[in-house]
Amino acid sequence: MIPARLAIDKQLVIRAASGDMRAICEYNKRRERYTFEHVKQQLKSLELIFEAEDRIRMFPEDVTDEYKRVLALLRMKIDPDYLL
Repeated sequence: MIPARLAIDKQLVIRAASGDMRAICEYNKRRERYTFEHVKQQLKSLELIFEAEDRIRMFPEDVTDEYKRVLALLRMKIDPDYLL
């Protein structure tokens, strides 16, 4: 069992590799859409990180260890290739 999105992508790649122009176009549209969604998600995460770091700098006495742990988890969520 694999996710439907992955199964569709695999079929599109197979058809595109065989020269099916409609499959090539559809695969490129899907890839662009998922890339755009990924970038939006990364930007939102970075925005949350910046806001949290500002809050830590402004009110260090009010920041709990739990807050710092959640911020660290959010940092780990950032795609390392996105930061290049």
